[in-house]
Amino acid sequence: MNIKPDEVWNLPSISNISPRYEWISVEEGLPEDTENKLLLNINSEWGGLDMYNLGWWEATSSMWIHMSFKKDNQSIYMKVTHWMPLPVPPI
Repeated sequence: MNIKPDEVWNLPSISNISPRYEWISVEEGLPEDTENKLLLNINSEWGGLDMYNLGWWEATSSMWIHMSFKKDNQSIYMKVTHWMPLPVPPI
């Protein structure tokens, strides 16, 4: 690709090409759609990362719906503390 020096300013920035996704605290806001999101739980007792998951916000029931984890045939409850949209697939 041959770019002239005065054309550099017209190139799209990286941020315009690929949107940057950042974690959103559930205290800051909840999704407005029911698309899958990446979910995160930060353990408030020790401040560390506890669990990742995929799921969506169900506004009519005011709850997160997510894939359940099982340990010893018992479902593990995940308290969602943060979420973010899934990135666009590369295809």
